[in-house]
Amino acid sequence: MSSSSVPPRDVPAEPGKNAAVLAQRAVEDVLSAVPEIPFQMDRAGIGDRLRRAVQCGYAVLDSDVLAPVHHDGLAEAAALVREARELLARAGDRREAPALGRALGALDLAASALAMGATAVAQIQLERRSELTGGGRHREPPRERPFRASQGTPSLHAFPRRRLVPEPSLDPIVPLREPQPAPRKLKPPATLDALKAFARAAAAGEIEEKLGENAAEAPAAPAEEPPRFVHEPAVEEAEMLRRLGRDCLEDIAIHGDLRKPNAIETWVDQEPFEQRLLDNVDCFASVGAAALPLVSLYFAEARAPDPGRAFAVALALGAIEGRDTVDAALATLRHSAPETYPGWVEGLWLAPNPEIDAALVELAAGPLAPLAAVALDVLTLRQAVPFDLASRLAGSERPELAERALRALAVAGPRDEALAVIDGVLARTGSDAVFLAGAEAAMRRGHGPTRSLLRVTLAGRAGPARAAGAAWLLCLGGHGSDLEPLLASVAAAPTAQLVRGLGRFGHIGALGFLVSLLGSGDEPLVEAAAEALERITGAGLRETVEEPWEVELPPEVEAAVLGDALPIPVRKVEKVVTDPARWEASLRRDARRLDPEVRTRGGRPFTVLSIVDEIEARSTPPPRRHEAALELWIATGLVSAFSPDDWVARQRAHLAELRGRVSDASFPAGRWALEWTRSSLPPPPPAAPVSRRPLASTMVAFPRVEVAGALPFAPPPPGAAPPRTPSAARTAGDTALPFVSPPSAPAPAPPVPAFAPPVPPVPAPAPSAPAPPAPPAPAPLVSGGAMHAPRDVLPFKRSAAAEPAPAAVKATPSYAGLPFRAPADAGAAADASALTLEQHAWLWTRRLVEPARSAELLAQHGIAGEGAWLAADRAWQRRLSADQALHERWRHLVAYYRGQGPR
Repeated sequence: MSSSSVPPRDVPAEPGKNAAVLAQRAVEDVLSAVPEIPFQMDRAGIGDRLRRAVQCGYAVLDSDVLAPVHHDGLAEAAALVREARELLARAGDRREAPALGRALGALDLAASALAMGATAVAQIQLERRSELTGGGRHREPPRERPFRASQGTPSLHAFPRRRLVPEPSLDPIVPLREPQPAPRKLKPPATLDALKAFARAAAAGEIEEKLGENAAEAPAAPAEEPPRFVHEPAVEEAEMLRRLGRDCLEDIAIHGDLRKPNAIETWVDQEPFEQRLLDNVDCFASVGAAALPLVSLYFAEARAPDPGRAFAVALALGAIEGRDTVDAALATLRHSAPETYPGWVEGLWLAPNPEIDAALVELAAGPLAPLAAVALDVLTLRQAVPFDLASRLAGSERPELAERALRALAVAGPRDEALAVIDGVLARTGSDAVFLAGAEAAMRRGHGPTRSLLRVTLAGRAGPARAAGAAWLLCLGGHGSDLEPLLASVAAAPTAQLVRGLGRFGHIGALGFLVSLLGSGDEPLVEAAAEALERITGAGLRETVEEPWEVELPPEVEAAVLGDALPIPVRKVEKVVTDPARWEASLRRDARRLDPEVRTRGGRPFTVLSIVDEIEARSTPPPRRHEAALELWIATGLVSAFSPDDWVARQRAHLAELRGRVSDASFPAGRWALEWTRSSLPPPPPAAPVSRRPLASTMVAFPRVEVAGALPFAPPPPGAAPPRTPSAARTAGDTALPFVSPPSAPAPAPPVPAFAPPVPPVPAPAPSAPAPPAPPAPAPLVSGGAMHAPRDVLPFKRSAAAEPAPAAVKATPSYAGLPFRAPADAGAAADASALTLEQHAWLWTRRLVEPARSAELLAQHGIAGEGAWLAADRAWQRRLSADQALHERWRHLVAYYRGQGPR
């Protein structure tokens, strides 16, 4: 018996189904051993009984324990297995043929498992007989249902048919031995005369001649082959149905490639191709049982590994209800080339059969690592990886399995238990791929210490792959204080992905570096830098250019095109401007309105809804949709089945759900680290920069573009006042990428009401214990539901008619035409001295605990709107960061006020 015969621990304790699975694995071993038996036997009869036993097993797998067929299928399968064993045992002596011994042992195991399973099921049905007689519902094997056409997503079809079972050849592959005749027995002599006659015959040789005679055995009658279909069609009709089914499979493979968008298509443009694909799946199902046996043949007839055929087989069989179709697909997968695995992953993921999950769990727990990796990929996309399986495989010595198991832990299992497994792997792994997969999963789980680990990786002597991956994750989920190490990492080893990551990071301190990249001469870096600049500023600098089509030509045609014999086809596309001078002028005019302490997206404070807008926009290229989806998971910690590669109809439904969930949640605008979604305490202090060297020394590979005039982010002249720093962790002397704050007139201090929160006693700090560094206080909770892009405006694009005048930009920024709405309240900032320490701590805590009363609480303290509170909160953050004792007092107040409950 193979090791795959043992059910994995993740299979639920269902005695009937476990017995059926064990019996089917044993039957597979028997079918592979019978051709190696060198004896004459009724091979057709043995094969027929074993196939019928497997069909009975599928009836058990497709029903629940209360269905009558659940017990009857086990009992009938056990009887068929015993009959097959009896026919096999008559073939010869098991001691003379090891294959016969293996087959008999497997059949004994199957018969025992089926008998025990039937007994256990009978006991369960007896104990729950009230549910049987009381009209309780139970799941029966798939029965014929009315045909339902697929609309947007595939339907699960059920029609009358026999279960698909393996039909291997049982013909012998070894020379057969001549059958030995049974020894003839002579009647022993009963009298003395008979004994004397026997002695005379033995002396004359008559006894030996009589014993040597062989009686001719009558040939066994051939077994009748069961009909293939429920209603056996005529030969011509069956051939026509098979041909139609094969044509449907061919069209499914073709449309599987067409549903992937090309350079000029958007993600919604694939819907017509997907519908035509689904129409072919429906047509294949309407053919019925006639086409099912040809699916594996269609895949096997390919002359080279074809992922498209694998996709067609997986989706076509996965759209037909029943466990047998899934097992037939996986049986074909087991004999497939690794080049076809992407097609299998996509087809099994998009198929609607729910039995795929249980079958792939068994495959993932099996001994074959390549197939287990395929199973984990599919289960992760379907979000069906059991936590027990993922936690076991996360510690595997095979990096491909550990990497996939860690990615599955981003959504599988309880958060704390999953993070404990991830932390253990990160602490001991030496594989870059495994480390980055674990770090990404931990970031998606909102694990704050992972950021510190990524910072250490970025500052240490890690390999280029691990350093680049750490920088990418920090771009998506880091803190504002990570700007310097990120810029140093990108400058040391620039890639287009990391440059785009700086745009998602959203710090205006990176504008100077991005502008310098525009003159690097590297086309991918230049385009990525322009995209990052547009993502941060939302300047709307776009132009229409002509670029050649990306087509693959045969060598002879390519030589003709390169030799100017044929014109190169071009197309007009709209791209972000890459001219450094235009960006210098735009930033000189508009950048002063950007706040260096706020994460910026499209010229405004970053909101989570801006990511949903980007994913939903038609103009977003498919690779950017994948990046935005990862940013959304890291930024929010949400768990959703959304995938940019899913069916378009299902993407629309998931995006609508995500928009509602993000709008209902309270996500502060303009923040980098989003720990408040998982903890109400202040975030941990940002890690100190590893190096205090000016970033200008790390940019030698990219010449600075010299233009007339000073940019808003240019270094100040000698003797100038130190600029405001992006975070409290920066010092006045750290002027690597300084910036100028937008001018604002001091607002009069609002009146402070007579209300004062209760003041708790302050415990005396221990003089021997040094106080930890003070974390900056989180920003107030601001609902992001009111800040989203109009549907008819491209992401980060601003129309020319809405371009504000330079003078207007300095006074009040205009957000007209941007895909982001202006903040609802831009009132004057309140004076920080108007709030006492107790009032600020009480107000900060109550707003965190009761966000619905935010406006009431602000009015109670005389603060005119969110803008004034944001300014006051920043001022207090700076004071708390500068005074350690004051910060400890503030933390004590926050803890005290949180314990009072709503007021």
